[in-house]
Amino acid sequence: MTPIVRTITDLLIGFILLFGFYIVLSGHLSPGGGFAGGVTCAAGLILMTMASGVEALRERLSRNLKLAAAGLVACTLLVFLAMPLIGLPLSDAGSVTFLDVVIGLSVGAGLFGAFLMLAGFPVRRKAEGEKEGQ
Repeated sequence: MTPIVRTITDLLIGFILLFGFYIVLSGHLSPGGGFAGGVTCAAGLILMTMASGVEALRERLSRNLKLAAAGLVACTLLVFLAMPLIGLPLSDAGSVTFLDVVIGLSVGAGLFGAFLMLAGFPVRRKAEGEKEGQ
């Protein structure tokens, strides 16, 4: 891509992801929610990948993504185990927001993964000695 596209993408990606998170977090009060916010975040990541390439995305997200995934799993387990213990029903507004976040992350990751697969980006590195057609 041209330097203009890369520069504009670098300037806008934060706003796109922030807007996607806003849609996820305000979904129980207004139109939006986990699915719409997840699609918005995935669209931002797709734009960044198309403008800068998959290697630049991998450099930016590799360390932070692993920490975020571990935190999400721990938070999900903690909330679903603790909510019944403290008497908070799963249909409460706080749990709806939490479920929207989980749905948003699932949808965003799924759509972005589908984009990477359909676009033919390499998902894993080839092992030593592995041939091109395998």
